[in-house]
Amino acid sequence: MKKNKRGFTMAELLIVVAIIAVLVGISIPVFLHQLEVSREATDLANVRSAYAAVMTAANSHQKNVSYYDEATQCYSATVELVQKVDGWATKDEMMIGGISSVKDRGDRWRKDPVAGSYCTVSYNTFSNKAIITWGGYSVDNDTQWIISGSGDNKTIALGSKSYKDTWVCDSVPTLINAKNGTGQKLYVSKIDANSPALKKVYDEGGAIEIGYFIVDSDNKILYDSGGKTVSLTNDVSYEIKTDKVAIGQDVKVAVQFFKIKDRNNRNKGSVAISAQESAELEALFDFK
Repeated sequence: MKKNKRGFTMAELLIVVAIIAVLVGISIPVFLHQLEVSREATDLANVRSAYAAVMTAANSHQKNVSYYDEATQCYSATVELVQKVDGWATKDEMMIGGISSVKDRGDRWRKDPVAGSYCTVSYNTFSNKAIITWGGYSVDNDTQWIISGSGDNKTIALGSKSYKDTWVCDSVPTLINAKNGTGQKLYVSKIDANSPALKKVYDEGGAIEIGYFIVDSDNKILYDSGGKTVSLTNDVSYEIKTDKVAIGQDVKVAVQFFKIKDRNNRNKGSVAISAQESAELEALFDFK
């Protein structure tokens, strides 16, 4: 007797393929989400290690370690992030050394991660405060770069905001590593609806300026950029000038922001920047 060897019909095959496609469509996003959560866990672990190292050095007042900078009198460490997606896949509260992603957000826990970026852990000896900044640099409204010396022998050091004269300012409280001839730039995005406090400065006739110094390993000033006004309409950038830097010389950049009293008469000087304005500047500033 002959056996009936009937196969699948085309309709049946199409149904099976459709079911597989649906299952794949569901599983791939779940898999990618879990993969990103895993990367975040790695970044958090690395930042916790950096935090532990920075705080150990700070609490024991070690000054002969790589985490300490004599000019800033601060301790800091930078961690390169492995995350591939901006923001957080994890929505739960996160803790690093007692700093909460919820309770301390905007104060000691700043910004959100940016894919392929970095996280900076810093301890400010002036404010005795540890700060974790994701995807960017912190802008500290309690400190500013102070110039000492004269002529070609000017140096800088980080000072308390109690240093008040005609030109008070905010500082990025870390010296940013830079190299000669790399074409690195300081960026400040335009002020928009996400920066209401900064927008108010302009509405009231003031302005925000950014300036920077290039310094050598002894914190001697090699170049002073002067000030450039942050814009309401266009992004602003500085290409790091290296005319006075020896070929191959490692240098650092010190950044300051000024809140100009009167943009039509700059000689009136600047006033202290508020904590809210400082936080908004953090979101606009970057170095690439």
